[in-house]
Amino acid sequence: MENKKVSRRDFFKFSALGLSAFALAKVANFSLFSNAMAAEKCGKGPAGQKLLEFDGPQAKSLNFVADAATTKDPKHVKDSTCANCSFYQDKKAAEGWAPCTMTANKFVPSCGWCKVWQKKKA
Repeated sequence: MENKKVSRRDFFKFSALGLSAFALAKVANFSLFSNAMAAEKCGKGPAGQKLLEFDGPQAKSLNFVADAATTKDPKHVKDSTCANCSFYQDKKAAEGWAPCTMTANKFVPSCGWCKVWQKKKA
């Protein structure tokens, strides 16, 4: 076994790369974890219905979060959730989920939120 010396420059390069990789993994894992936790909070959704995949491309394009309280989006208005959005079809709701016209009528949780939220008219 050879005993190679690592230069100071290489040590700092690899340390910086390692910390960057760790930070990216932490952020990616946290966003997946927070959506999973929110999905549990809001229920698993009605069986037999098409549910929005929280980590799918459609949800990502809408900046969808399963729990409105967790969003960091600057467009978020206080107390806005899918339940009080005009695109949420609450007449077809089941188990706290309902189809949303912005997600091609896939079911979304009432406590969710996305960037196209629009206040429901009274």
